[in-house]
Amino acid sequence: MIADDITFKPAWRRDDPEIIAGAKRLWAQMGIPEQLTAHREKELCATAYRGDEIAAVATAEIFHFPQMRNKFFAYRCLVSPQFRKKNLSWQITAYSFELLHEWCKQNAQEKILGFLLVIETDKFAVPQRKPVRENLGMTLNFVGYTPEGHQMRVIWFDDAELEGAVI
Repeated sequence: MIADDITFKPAWRRDDPEIIAGAKRLWAQMGIPEQLTAHREKELCATAYRGDEIAAVATAEIFHFPQMRNKFFAYRCLVSPQFRKKNLSWQITAYSFELLHEWCKQNAQEKILGFLLVIETDKFAVPQRKPVRENLGMTLNFVGYTPEGHQMRVIWFDDAELEGAVI
């Protein structure tokens, strides 16, 4: 559980200079090169703060996932090291999931079915052995591996319906 002093802020399609500056600060602190994060400013989904200190950043990008024949949010989050043992990655993901699901309901023409996550950390090695994992009302379903060997997981929106021919 995270401390009560964490505040989440929505960032999806807001172009808020304060939120962008905070995200850039965290990306720089984590040593992520600016050329890798420049396009992510437009993908900002949510941020988490403790007071004025940025604790986590989440981004999402709409994309068509060929193997699933549908659109998803390619979701990623980054948590500052001092907050990593406080369940903050799950908390900001749950917050982002609800935020983007509401956006999808208002933008139904987009036909986005949920989140695709690529698990790039080894911190969840034991839980990753389970093909279905639940936490905070979200169900992460294993759907395969990236060419680099990272697990891919999907979290479906509860109202998702597959597009295309059903065989």
